[in-house]
Amino acid sequence: DLYYVTHQFFLSPQAIYLVVFNMTESPDNNRIHYWLHALKVHAPKAAVVLVGTHYDRLQPGEAQAYFLTLKTLLANYTDMIKLTGMVSTATGDNVRELLQNVKELAIQQSWYHEQVPRNYLTLLSKIESLRLMCPLPVMHVTDLFQVALDCKIQPSDFKSVTDFLVRMGELVYFGGKRSELSEMTVLDPQW
Repeated sequence: DLYYVTHQFFLSPQAIYLVVFNMTESPDNNRIHYWLHALKVHAPKAAVVLVGTHYDRLQPGEAQAYFLTLKTLLANYTDMIKLTGMVSTATGDNVRELLQNVKELAIQQSWYHEQVPRNYLTLLSKIESLRLMCPLPVMHVTDLFQVALDCKIQPSDFKSVTDFLVRMGELVYFGGKRSELSEMTVLDPQW
């Protein structure tokens, strides 16, 4: 349960989210609504792909009926849902098609074509190295500021680079918010 509560901190608007669920279970019991609500609140512009699994265990027509039921239940989220898919990892049914559709969706996203300054990528590389070296992947913001300066990032660009890394899901930083957390950065959001 703690996972569900803290997961919202790591949602990025510049992402495609696959909400994966087992189609042999009732649509009411698979937490789709929970995840879509979390995304709508914390990453409202993110693209969502609904992926039903266990396609091989359904009778002909059951998968389509399942998605029709979902369409009714999830009417408040239709603007977020960009794709749907039904797959079986046991048989491989529709997996390649889903992958191709997600790739095409990614190319359509505005952030996909965003130009990123080279020194931002240098900082990202440094952060990736620090993740491996730090037993606790947390750093005071002034230390991260110094690492950014070492990467030739101008002080005036620090907010932009940290915002970029947060949007990309590479860093957690609550800068600008008045709390004890505003002085700390989490170098490894998966930690």
